[in-house]
Amino acid sequence: MNKRKLILVMAMAMTAGAVANAQTATVLATGLNSPMKIILTPEGNLLVSEATIQLNNGRVSIVTRAGLRQTLLDGLPLGPAAPNAQPLGPAALVLDGRTLYINILEGNALVPGVTTGSLPFPNPNGPASPMFSSILRVRLSADVDRMLTSFSLTLDNQYTLADGGEVQLRNSNQQTATLDLLADFPDIPLDPREIYGHVRPYGMTLDPARESSTWLTRDRIGSSR
Repeated sequence: MNKRKLILVMAMAMTAGAVANAQTATVLATGLNSPMKIILTPEGNLLVSEATIQLNNGRVSIVTRAGLRQTLLDGLPLGPAAPNAQPLGPAALVLDGRTLYINILEGNALVPGVTTGSLPFPNPNGPASPMFSSILRVRLSADVDRMLTSFSLTLDNQYTLADGGEVQLRNSNQQTATLDLLADFPDIPLDPREIYGHVRPYGMTLDPARESSTWLTRDRIGSSR
């Protein structure tokens, strides 16, 4: 996917026994920063998680059916990941009513090895955020399709959340977003294959009863009530 464009692919209808027709594509929206994951809102708009090259400038945007982009939440944890400095921050999204769950990838918890072919190792300067490898819960005061202006998270807010506190943000229209950490994985566990392991909670879902959330990482499935 082009990192500056969101492409909506629409498959052409196929009749039984016929050869599949070629797909056509159209640009729905531009101005997105390395879009990572996309989900639908109840009213048919899109929520998109994004990354940039700037530290702690991860973002979740709302893209309307008309292709207009509006920031929902920015200032999310983000950093260049080893070994190729790919910006990793907000990724998988799950929306349950007025609660949005955002999984945060590993950022720059690890840095490239000092010689060609050597393994990544823990960032000697410390990671850019205390919230890498986590799942953030965001409770909105209104339906996501009714959010009028954006919310911004600060680095101080991130430390409050990492310490187990709760943060309430307010936008210019006096709507609120209340944030807390649902799950916080270790950033750099020991790994028998790589010495230091990567932690990437790359997918999430909710159980049918909505009694717990479930996340999927590279090597395990976990849940939290």
